[in-house]
Amino acid sequence: MFLGEHFFQANCLFRHKIFTRVGGFDETMRICEDLDLYIRFLLTGYFPHYLPGPLYLHRFHEMNLSKVTKRENNPNAHLKDVANLYERYAIKLKKILIRKQIEKIKNHLSDANF
Repeated sequence: MFLGEHFFQANCLFRHKIFTRVGGFDETMRICEDLDLYIRFLLTGYFPHYLPGPLYLHRFHEMNLSKVTKRENNPNAHLKDVANLYERYAIKLKKILIRKQIEKIKNHLSDANF
């Protein structure tokens, strides 16, 4: 996820019990609350399963948050959000990831042009 190699999208399905167990969406976050939720799923031991095929349609309109905030075609803005999420969960992530993974994430995020 922190390397841009994730497949989490709007088509993620999960049980309400799991959603509640990890605390649901963090309503204080203005953007990336979905990635924040998925990180907490992973940290709690809930791993995704990939289902191939088109499972949803994404509607684009003038009021999409990514369009309104001018993030639509701005990969650096997304990368900065991911870097902020990494910092938020760095201590917990360091407990479950191996050192090589942590170094790869740090190098990837430090190469960004914020």
